[in-house]
Amino acid sequence: MYIMEKIIKYQWIVYLLGWFVFQLFPAYFGLTSTSEEFLIQFLFIVGIIVIAICSFNFGIANGKLAGWQMFLFAMIANVVVALATFIFLLGQSWHN
Repeated sequence: MYIMEKIIKYQWIVYLLGWFVFQLFPAYFGLTSTSEEFLIQFLFIVGIIVIAICSFNFGIANGKLAGWQMFLFAMIANVVVALATFIFLLGQSWHN
């Protein structure tokens, strides 16, 4: 039971990492080939909501400071993922 208590304490970090994996590979690269560019901005806004929920629940389990730190680092990662996608697309358009 002690191990399960330790794992449950950090489950929100795992959920957030899973969200980033979903967001980077199939979602961003799949949506960028469509003509609906608003879907990328929509996914970014949904990402902010997911980060807020995971950070709030992580903060409940580990303290307010840990929740704020997780929110800050996850927002930076979310912006880096979005910018990397746009830089990747810009590089693709220059090669054509």
